Amino acid sequence: MAHNDWLDFPDFDVATWASQTASISTGSDANWKKLIWAEGANAIQLPARAIDSRESGNPWAITQTPARPSDVVSMLMGGVQGIRLNAAGADEAWLSDVHLEMVDVYIDADAISLEGFDLQAMAKAGWTGHCARRIHALDAEAFRSHVELTNGLNVRVWLVQTGIKTDYTNALADGLLQLERFRRLLKEQKGSGVKAWQSMVWKCHVGPHVLEGVACLRALRLVWDKWLESHGFDKVAIWIDAVASNESAQCEFATDRLIPMTASTYASVIGGADSIETVAHDAESETAAVDGQRWARNIQHLMREESGLHRVFDPMGGSRVVEAWTGSLVEAAWAQYEHMKGNMP
Repeated sequence: MAHNDWLDFPDFDVATWASQTASISTGSDANWKKLIWAEGANAIQLPARAIDSRESGNPWAITQTPARPSDVVSMLMGGVQGIRLNAAGADEAWLSDVHLEMVDVYIDADAISLEGFDLQAMAKAGWTGHCARRIHALDAEAFRSHVELTNGLNVRVWLVQTGIKTDYTNALADGLLQLERFRRLLKEQKGSGVKAWQSMVWKCHVGPHVLEGVACLRALRLVWDKWLESHGFDKVAIWIDAVASNESAQCEFATDRLIPMTASTYASVIGGADSIETVAHDAESETAAVDGQRWARNIQHLMREESGLHRVFDPMGGSRVVEAWTGSLVEAAWAQYEHMKGNMP
């Protein structure tokens, strides 16, 4: 019978473990230093999410990015609920076999040409999702062009993107600074602030450190509400588009990334992201393999169908550590944002 390393684990022996790990050095303790929180932190009531009401529990849209047109149908057959289009050459033909009223389509308006899409016809066919431009460094001409192009569409059209950052405080503060620049541009262009905030997506990368990732996503929703309130705007829910990332994990083999992939996906789910894309373990290749795509989405299926993580709103609410880190991130990110805002021209 063939040997299977995944099934044939030897019995755990403490003495053997101790002898084999005795020479391992932890090196610097910098990686183990966590946020310092104030004593007596209180639980925070989170606002409603963009995807659904509090009463619906903890739903999220399983999302993937096809690299080629043939990926789209296989992803949908595998249970994907959101298709992200950002590959060079992607156009409406990629969606020819898709019932638009049954799936969200997220079009990256900065990565691909919108000339290949009849957006108005897609909207009439029931399209929901995003056709979003990044607000970072957006100029007046690009703003007016995108407003005209997306006029009348019932999709989200503006994107805060904080990228891959190991320091969540910096990521949140950077996102708030992008919002502040966009608010000033909107004011100059006499745009509709209400519509803009209702049409906003915040895309963020979540790493494999679970509690910190959960705290970051919870804090994101709170700083968004605080920012709206600080400018006198009505509160609307922000759509959080999470990318479960494993870039910070040091792995010898590509399949070793399955563990940090699972951890970062878990953090994204528990943190309350509205759409989640789990990056495939072989995604550094030009195109992820079919098995890699399937394994990536099945991580989310297992969390939903077997673990039931979709049932409870804010499942880690009340945890002292998570609540404390959430509050600390809100305070630290807001203070950093205020400092950076003061240096803006």
